[in-house]
Amino acid sequence: MPVSIGIAPTKTLAKMAFHFAKHYPGYNRCCYIDGDEKRIKALSLYDAERHEKMKQLDQARMRYLTVMQQNDKRMCRGTSSCRFF
Repeated sequence: MPVSIGIAPTKTLAKMAFHFAKHYPGYNRCCYIDGDEKRIKALSLYDAERHEKMKQLDQARMRYLTVMQQNDKRMCRGTSSCRFF
């Protein structure tokens, strides 16, 4: 199973690096954005609309996970068998 990795100083740039590592064979599945030159080039090539869609999906996932965690806590109230790590 092929695995790709993107490394950068911020989460947003790391997501961009991951996208480049996954879709451009020249990176050999590993993209590292470490300098201003690479950052500027990545920002110029990256599709901003795609990033906004990803951001909205991440927010929806976080809301879903928060609701599920609250439901789990409500269901376990008063029982000693539920433990959260």
